[in-house]
Amino acid sequence: MPKLTLNFKGQPIQVYHFDSGIITIGSDADNTIRIDNLGIAPKHAIIDLEHSDGPHLFQEDERFPLQVNNRKISSHLLKHGDTIQLGKYTIDYASDEQVLDSPVLEPESEPEPELELLFKDSLANDANLQLLNGKNIGRLIPLKQALTRLGKPGKGVAVIARRKEGYFLSSLEGGGKIKINGAILGEQTLPLSHGDKLEIDKHKMLFTMPFSISSSEQPGP
Repeated sequence: MPKLTLNFKGQPIQVYHFDSGIITIGSDADNTIRIDNLGIAPKHAIIDLEHSDGPHLFQEDERFPLQVNNRKISSHLLKHGDTIQLGKYTIDYASDEQVLDSPVLEPESEPEPELELLFKDSLANDANLQLLNGKNIGRLIPLKQALTRLGKPGKGVAVIARRKEGYFLSSLEGGGKIKINGAILGEQTLPLSHGDKLEIDKHKMLFTMPFSISSSEQPGP
C-alpha cells in the first residue's frame, strides 16, 4: 500500500498507510491528514488513489499554493519519490512496491484525531525509532500510537506498546528473529530504554526517548 510521510521543516512527524480511496489534506479537523497551521487551507489538497490513470494529487484552494518537487501544480500524477510541498510542511510519497522494504507496518490503532505537528513537540512527548540501515537510513518514526507493529510475516513481527509506565517490546511472530541489544527477544516482553538497539530480520533500529537530565546529571546549586 502507498505510504505518505508528513514532515515539518524536513523532519518526519507522522507516517500514513492507505489502501485506497480519497485522502484529504488541510487544516480542518475532518481531513484525513490534518495540518493545523495558518498557512494551510481548510481543504488544501486531495489525493485520489483510485483515479483511472493512477494516484492523482489535486489542488483544492487556489489561494494556497501547492507544489510537487519544487514546481507549482494544480494536478499531478504521483510517482514514487515525489515530495508534496505545503508551506513549511512536506509529504513524501512512496509507492506500493517500495513500501514493502520498510520495516514498519500499520499501527494497531487509528491515528490520533489531532496531530502534534511540530517536530519538537513530538520529541518532547513521544519516543522514536531511528532507522539505522536500508533505503530510509536516518529516518525517525514517532511512536505516537498505543501499539506500533514492526516487521513482516515470516521474517519476524514485533509490537511496541506505549503505556503509562513506558514503552514495551514483545513479539507477535518469530521471536527468535527479533533481537534487542544483540540478544534474542523470544517470548519475553521487555521495557525499552533510551539507546536500545532493535533488530528485526535485516532491519536495525535505535530506540530514543525524549531528552531529559537525570538527577545524577543535574548541575549542583
